Amino acid sequence: MPYEDQYYKGWVSVPLEGAVHPRYERTCTDYAHGYMIHAHRPNAVGALLTSDKLFALGAVRQRGQALGEMSEELRNDEDVVAEAVKQDGLALRFAAAPMRRDKEIVYAACAQNAWALEFSALFFRRDRELVRMCLEQKPSALEFVNEDLRGDREVVLWAVTRYGPALRWAADALRDDDAVVRASVDQNGSSLKYASERLRADKVVEKSTH
Repeated sequence: MPYEDQYYKGWVSVPLEGAVHPRYERTCTDYAHGYMIHAHRPNAVGALLTSDKLFALGAVRQRGQALGEMSEELRNDEDVVAEAVKQDGLALRFAAAPMRRDKEIVYAACAQNAWALEFSALFFRRDRELVRMCLEQKPSALEFVNEDLRGDREVVLWAVTRYGPALRWAADALRDDDAVVRASVDQNGSSLKYASERLRADKVVEKSTH
């Protein structure tokens, strides 16, 4: 087990009850949920731990969103944030702004969970390579894509042919596009409700749902 993980577990894991933290020399008996230090023990020791890089590395390797309980400095630390998003892409929401603009961090987060795109800097939401990667994993991530790309026929078709209801996040013009709506309905008949009023009344499209 990496030292950093032992360092973290020495404080918070019940199986290590009685273990001594290597720096602060206190036991972890009452830290069964120690990853919520601020909620359970909002004191000076908690503040020291959540500002400690070794502790942070161990914490986020076990629960990526523990990043949200770390100091501002550590939420802006490339090593800590990289480990957090590797464990849980959605931990990107807690990263400092410079980290949410970092290509390697954002790509790693989205590779782990495509919905992390929501928490990336805005310019990533129009990055076609990243968007395609996200839609391949979770077509519903179309919700977080830049408005221009939600009006891009190729991008929207990529999403709706994999998950029909993604049509709900397409631009209005594409929800009134016969081919796009048909592709969406062919994948999932219930997505017809997201089509334009004109196409919802189209009997030819409606037949695709049966």
